[in-house]
Amino acid sequence: MPFCFLSQHIFNLNNGAVEGISYIQQGIKKTIDCDAVISTIPLPELVKAFPGYLTKDIMSSAIALKFRSVRFLNILIDQPDISDNAWMYVSEEKYIMTRIQEPKRLSPFSAPEGKTSVMLEIPCNENDETRNCPKESLSKRCLADLKELGIDIQDKAIDYFTTSAIRVYPVYSLDYKMHRQKLFDFLDCYENLITCGRQGPFRYVFMDTDMENGTAAAQDIISDNLPKKGDVHLMHPERKLLEVASVTA
Repeated sequence: MPFCFLSQHIFNLNNGAVEGISYIQQGIKKTIDCDAVISTIPLPELVKAFPGYLTKDIMSSAIALKFRSVRFLNILIDQPDISDNAWMYVSEEKYIMTRIQEPKRLSPFSAPEGKTSVMLEIPCNENDETRNCPKESLSKRCLADLKELGIDIQDKAIDYFTTSAIRVYPVYSLDYKMHRQKLFDFLDCYENLITCGRQGPFRYVFMDTDMENGTAAAQDIISDNLPKKGDVHLMHPERKLLEVASVTA
């Protein structure tokens, strides 16, 4: 029985199907037998977990698919609000953030009474200057950018903290669909393995589509029908995204 290593996980393969997943927990190897696998691992990383089966062409396509990471700066503010908007998008390159969110606009329970907060979304790449910037320097830069944008909270900031996430946004190069399809075709060899979510199928989709995506795959498995991978992978295709419709209308 061949094994495919994925970090500390191993896919146990047999006759073109995944029949178990082995993993290490507190230094002890454990195995879960399975009839099917739904994966949300980033598509290029999932394919790289099959090293003994990859051609140079497949590896080339896996390497070609890139993601952008995100760093978040969360600032606690000693004032009731900063605007009437839940989100504000910043498109000018000179500003470090691309989106400003005030969580209180979505739920009043996100901040104590009389106070608010702001979360800044800052695109970056893994281990680049922005990702590794000291939080003090990042906060100073962001507060200056906000002031220039008309949101002066420098004297109202109570505290701040940063978090980050890797492989958040798929990078759509001109040939990404070709590379993605090659990886889909490779994974089709494993009839009971399906990839879901945003990172799994390498698609910029929203949370509601992610939820539909996973539900569709789970329902097919529960009903003893193998998922139609193409339907799940490309549920609500890119051409139907609101942003695309707005641009092309």
